[in-house]
Amino acid sequence: MKFIHHDQDGGELALVVLEKNYGNHHFIQAFCTLGKMEADWAKVDAGVWCKLIRDAFAESTKIADLETLAFRLIEWGDYAPITHLLEELGFKKEQDRVEYRQELAELPNDEGSPLVWSAIQSLELAELEKVVVLLKRAAVGDPSFDPEADSLSELQADLKDTVLTTGPDCIHIGHIDGKPVAVVFAQINPRTQWSRITYMGLLPEFRGAGLGKWVHRHGFEMMRVQGGSLYHGGTVSTNESMIRLFETHGCKVFRRMQEWKCVR
Repeated sequence: MKFIHHDQDGGELALVVLEKNYGNHHFIQAFCTLGKMEADWAKVDAGVWCKLIRDAFAESTKIADLETLAFRLIEWGDYAPITHLLEELGFKKEQDRVEYRQELAELPNDEGSPLVWSAIQSLELAELEKVVVLLKRAAVGDPSFDPEADSLSELQADLKDTVLTTGPDCIHIGHIDGKPVAVVFAQINPRTQWSRITYMGLLPEFRGAGLGKWVHRHGFEMMRVQGGSLYHGGTVSTNESMIRLFETHGCKVFRRMQEWKCVR
């Protein structure tokens, strides 16, 4: 469901959406001027965002089986009124996030990698269940990993995205001596060429050997092969190893965010 604030010419200047993520988990997300870059955020007063967020939250209360409601706050301008509103509505801040951008043409390839990569065979349930087992093993130690989350439903939701690529070639497994050691899930928007690594991970027993950079670089290759041009990535502010990878590969800080959640 969309909640829109129009500019003087009747165009959509500010947009807040209420959408289902997976299962009984939903999120509220803010956008500024559809189809344009973030340069227009400053044109929208915090009071406008508060009204749109409040309207979206009111609509969420009508969802009988809703369990959690998430919101990512982008740190731009005077966002203090928004944080106060979130607290008033029962949200709690979970963590800070930093996001990066870089042109894929400027990022290194994975030539010389010690890993051998292959795409998953299909999107059938049995195959995805095997991917989830590997994802959970690779997520151990990740500050944002929730072991209680329904990882299969989350994966299936990402693979049903109507804007991003979703085929089997979006998920690659990395092997050494025939053993799976890493996983990369990469997607792009074919229309805009915007690209993301939805998830990447390295099994704990293979960490500390310099393999993380090769996992990241393979993600760059996957996005390029899919037709992407602009890489947009991010991580929680406490994930020092991932932040080092972004910096090592020359990715530039794009914005900082806060992740909030309301539990019903």
